[in-house]
Amino acid sequence: MKKNKAIILGCLFLSGIGCSSEYNLATNQQETLLIGTEKEMKIGEAVARQFDDHFTISDDAALNERVKKVFDRIVAVCDRQELVYTVKVIDEDKMNAVSLPGGYVYIYKGLIDKLDNDDQLASVIGHEVGHIAARHAIKRLQGSYGYMVLQVLAVGSGNANVAQGVQTAYLSMFLAHSREDEYEADRIGIKYMKEAGYDVKELTNVLKKLKAQEDKEPSRELSYWRTHPHLSERISYSNKEISGELHFKDYLNIMGNDEPVR
Repeated sequence: MKKNKAIILGCLFLSGIGCSSEYNLATNQQETLLIGTEKEMKIGEAVARQFDDHFTISDDAALNERVKKVFDRIVAVCDRQELVYTVKVIDEDKMNAVSLPGGYVYIYKGLIDKLDNDDQLASVIGHEVGHIAARHAIKRLQGSYGYMVLQVLAVGSGNANVAQGVQTAYLSMFLAHSREDEYEADRIGIKYMKEAGYDVKELTNVLKKLKAQEDKEPSRELSYWRTHPHLSERISYSNKEISGELHFKDYLNIMGNDEPVR
């Protein structure tokens, strides 16, 4: 009965949604949107609450200050200034970072500890803000059942089945990026790094660190190479984006990697 009620509520919300079209400065494309900024922020807030409940958020003042300082510089030059951005550090020893709709970014302490400098931290943050600016998660939600579930949650239904649905939705939709989304987020992140005054070459160095770690251990839930696939190709595309040249090794990585998105 509760499940049916949630579905009915979701359908009622969906029936009231209209389409709008706007030019996205991050993607340089005219885009048709079913989910406007206000709804996106509500969805992001709802999923962020799930993250905060599920993970341990770091209370290290010095660490949080360092991350926020870099984060604020990237956000200041990003293409979506209408959002209220939030960054938090998850106090776990994993090499990962994730973004949610509406301006939320989470970075694992394990990844920060592996970085050599703030330029590398800026490359991670720039990539995640790039996902938000391009509305990658929202675009996936627009054609999914998960959108209905999150719409119900966003208005505070209090339904336990819906909350469980969101737990599954944010794992499968918000964190599983396509090849195209990854390249686009890297491109946008490089632009933001340049405009914020960071060394864009450090993105490639971070990707190499992640690739070396990927080669050492299997893919796990919420590991970076599971949520951000195709590191070899991303290194090659980033090199091309930064230098404007495609070297032979990078060409082989791009043309020779046909593995499916995990």
